[in-house]
Amino acid sequence: MTFPDTPRVLYRTNPLLDVTCELRFPTILRIEAETPATYQESIRAKFPLFAEGNTDPVPGMPDELRKHLPPGFGAREKRYQFQSEDKKLATTLSRSSLVLMTTDYEEWKRFRETLNELLAAFCAAYEPLHFTRIGLRYKNVIDRDKLNLHNVPWSDLLENHIAAEFTRPEISTHIETALRQLGVRLDTGEAHIRHGLCTTCDSKEYCYEWHCR
Repeated sequence: MTFPDTPRVLYRTNPLLDVTCELRFPTILRIEAETPATYQESIRAKFPLFAEGNTDPVPGMPDELRKHLPPGFGAREKRYQFQSEDKKLATTLSRSSLVLMTTDYEEWKRFRETLNELLAAFCAAYEPLHFTRIGLRYKNVIDRDKLNLHNVPWSDLLENHIAAEFTRPEISTHIETALRQLGVRLDTGEAHIRHGLCTTCDSKEYCYEWHCR
């Protein structure tokens, strides 16, 4: 299956909260064994801010319990994060993944150009044999207050094939909880979609959140 072609639209107020691309590859121990100075020099013009930390696959697990786990299970990974000056663009490097995330997404072309620059710098510095997984996630939040649509009903904002009950004004104004999960098999992989009402935004009312990866 492929998604139908649709015209690209640039919104004055973008409902995208963030866009993230993750590339996973077979573990490269050299990434943890030495400071990524060469890699940093290749991307420092766009990502001048640097921070170093550790990822924790099992947050909150006591160290006393962690040391009894099988080798490799629950192990922390060193993480190097590089950010733009305004912190709206960030990339994270670990021994098994490269991540690009932006909170200032405009269009795919611009995001892809930055991703290609990162990928070229990464391949030049570490020469990965191949990638085991490529994931792309879009996180949208329709906050009617922030978008200046507070008087617009959900029935005017959501299509019937997305959330049918919201297209009926006499019903949508009374809905307090809604959550859907959808998995779609594509010709080139899979798409996982989760959407519904949320209260995680800063608005005083419910927002509609949409994750696609």
